[in-house]
Amino acid sequence: MPQAYAVRVELPASGRAAMGAPKPRARVQLPEETLSVPLVLGKQLHKLLEAGSVSFGSRAELVHYLLQAQEQLGFDVVVRLLDKRDYAERQLRERLARDGYWDKPIDAIIARATRARLVDDARFADAFIRSKLRSGWGAGRIERELSLRGIDPSALPGWPEEYQEGSEYERALELASRRRLTGKDPYAKLVRFLCGRGFSPSVAHAVAQQLVHGAQEE
Repeated sequence: MPQAYAVRVELPASGRAAMGAPKPRARVQLPEETLSVPLVLGKQLHKLLEAGSVSFGSRAELVHYLLQAQEQLGFDVVVRLLDKRDYAERQLRERLARDGYWDKPIDAIIARATRARLVDDARFADAFIRSKLRSGWGAGRIERELSLRGIDPSALPGWPEEYQEGSEYERALELASRRRLTGKDPYAKLVRFLCGRGFSPSVAHAVAQQLVHGAQEE
């Protein structure tokens, strides 16, 4: 099948990308520019071009194909990820962007996944909060981690009052009581531990004072 519009795909050399680095992309060479696309799409297009199974009459026709293909391939990526565990919307957007998907397909993918109730930040936040509270996290750390995932803790219904059994002090005391008071400065060690778990400095100091001084009086 003759091509009315010259298109060539360049695939990256095989090899694993460094940790945290953007994933390798394919390059679609047009007469007037080069477009970067996800590697999986590049491989698909390269195979079709080599087989003569596809051709394009113009740049607009090619771009339309690339957009449509990214929407489907990217949605498949999201479904595979969500089959393993839940994700917040921002996490999925960042994953797709790291893979090389364009902004417009990412918006369409997330909108489709949201309509299908595959992506629901409120559901994700509820499960995340309950899990981390059971693990002994304080409210501060939970809120920081939710913010990193694009979720505003202040907008969550019932947070924090309806989630916490007992006060922050009581939960911090229960958590710290499981630890042995060792080292030259157990007070500072407990404070660092509790602050690292997301409890406020005032709660951490109060708990450390009760446990350390209580142990010294025994």
